[in-house]
Amino acid sequence: MSARLLKPRHAGPRDGWRLPASELERLLVELLNDTLSDPSFGPRSLGAGDADALQTARSRLLDRVAAVRANEACAFDLIERVDLARGTIRMRLSAGAYAAITGCREQEIVADALVIHAPFTDRKRGVETKLYLGAPLPEHDHTLIRNIVTARRWLDDLTTGMSFAAIAAREGTSKRRVKDLVDLAMLSPRLLDRIAAGERPDGLATDALIKQGFPARWSEQERQFLRS
Repeated sequence: MSARLLKPRHAGPRDGWRLPASELERLLVELLNDTLSDPSFGPRSLGAGDADALQTARSRLLDRVAAVRANEACAFDLIERVDLARGTIRMRLSAGAYAAITGCREQEIVADALVIHAPFTDRKRGVETKLYLGAPLPEHDHTLIRNIVTARRWLDDLTTGMSFAAIAAREGTSKRRVKDLVDLAMLSPRLLDRIAAGERPDGLATDALIKQGFPARWSEQERQFLRS
């Protein structure tokens, strides 16, 4: 994690998980900008201020959003604390920094409004972890889907008596490739449903399945890949 987001903590058991600093900072910037851009945030955070003061605050908040978009470092003096749990992020803004930005007095700020809660999702992309606010749109692994369709077709060919060599010759590929790929036809219906929905579990990719293999029993496949 970036040093600018770290604060000294008392020593204790380590029960966290690794998240890439650049992705976490990007997520915080996105959440901050979404919050400051929300027209209701000024009135919620400043209580019953007069119309002119609220309009001034709104204008200054939008100026800060523009500044953060130009230079993300402008976000972090406003963020006082961040707490993460699986699937949830809690960000607390600094009342002093917020008062300076909006031009209001710190005692006028509604403290609870400066605590922002949001869901987030982490997804593996190869060796990288990507973070998304809320639930990300489904992302289909078209290569895996295409290979499963091919595998099921080849399995049908095998059950009608064609040999691996004959299928390989027809497809212009190697017999080894046919043998490797046809195993994908044995994936469980639950895994196939997840893949088709764009919710592919970690480790469920063509290369990984071929190189590492997977259990023949559907129940064991699901224990391996559907840990949650």
